[in-house]
Amino acid sequence: MNRGQLIETLMQVNGYTRSEADNALNAVIDAVTEGLATDGNVTIRNFVTFNTVTLPAREMHNPFNNEPMTVPERATVRAKASKNLAKDVRVRRLMRRRDTSQ
Repeated sequence: MNRGQLIETLMQVNGYTRSEADNALNAVIDAVTEGLATDGNVTIRNFVTFNTVTLPAREMHNPFNNEPMTVPERATVRAKASKNLAKDVRVRRLMRRRDTSQ
């Protein structure tokens, strides 16, 4: 599912116009981004937990000339699905496989 499909779903489920659905999705994305920037983690219960992780600086070789170089420390985001989400996805995939095999 991509952004456009999420907007379409918001339009169908909530009766939003395309503009309202886009604004709602942008508000959620902005809130998650702000939460990660300030607190370092965001938890949407029964769905997902986002955490920021700092990756340390490391040494590597430039693949073009094989010279050593240092990759600086950087922050990245990790996501962990809730147990409920993971279970629901497994069940729905299993049901979909059963439906297509019959």
